[in-house]
Amino acid sequence: MSQINFRINKKDLEIYKEIAESEGFSVAELARKALFKEMKKERLEYAFKLLNKGSCGFKRAFIVSGLSYHEFMLEWAKRDAKEVIPDHIFEKHLKKAIDYDISRLINP
Repeated sequence: MSQINFRINKKDLEIYKEIAESEGFSVAELARKALFKEMKKERLEYAFKLLNKGSCGFKRAFIVSGLSYHEFMLEWAKRDAKEVIPDHIFEKHLKKAIDYDISRLINP
């Protein structure tokens, strides 16, 4: 696990301490919850941006999104998303498929 540090003024810190105490958790947990809530939309947009550019596949986009599988699939359908396979990867796998000796499967 990693840590993120940032500075806030003393007045804000006192208010956040009061809020955290009233909710029964630490200021760090309050900040963590706020960060995750605020970044949810950005993570989703970034995941589909990577997917549309062909920079990642379905699985990586799903992980980056931070959504549950069901939520991700709903978003996938809503956006009519497609997994983009870069040409160099497609050609590499096509060459392997063409060069594969299928007779090994037919006559074992």
